[in-house]
Amino acid sequence: MKITLFIAPTPNGFIAKPGNDTSFVSNRDWLLFLKDVKKIKCVIMGRNTYEQGAMSKVFPLKGCMNVVLTREKMKSTDNCIFTNAHPKQILKLIEKRGYKHAALIGGGVANSVFMSANCVDELCLDFMPRIFGKGIRGFAEIDFENRLKLISIRKLSADEIRLRYKVLKSGKR
Repeated sequence: MKITLFIAPTPNGFIAKPGNDTSFVSNRDWLLFLKDVKKIKCVIMGRNTYEQGAMSKVFPLKGCMNVVLTREKMKSTDNCIFTNAHPKQILKLIEKRGYKHAALIGGGVANSVFMSANCVDELCLDFMPRIFGKGIRGFAEIDFENRLKLISIRKLSADEIRLRYKVLKSGKR
């Protein structure tokens, strides 16, 4: 099972302004992200990410299995699972449903929980050309450390770049 973590951060590590405002993410990046995720057909996200996207009718993504990490009791549907299971249990669950690849799409807590469980194989960072001092970081303060190996660098626009990294496993998976 392959997990690719997609993040569109600022150079100083923010993925949203206060209030979950992601308006600084370019339309070009958003369309590229949707194209990538729809190829993968399975997305994992935190409840806040899901709720923000649901308000704008983006989530649940159609044609994809949507897995939402939450402690709240919410009713699952055919294409949307709500769970508080450990990342390794989630991977087993989606593998049983026939998926070989999943996109982890945040937020910061979900990203850190999956990284600390050693369950992320690849990191895809689309850097947005903005700097601000307050907001939501791409990773929550959870004790973990992972080494990365650069796979590719791609210029997305005059001011945006995509870095892809392989996450080097620590053997604890």
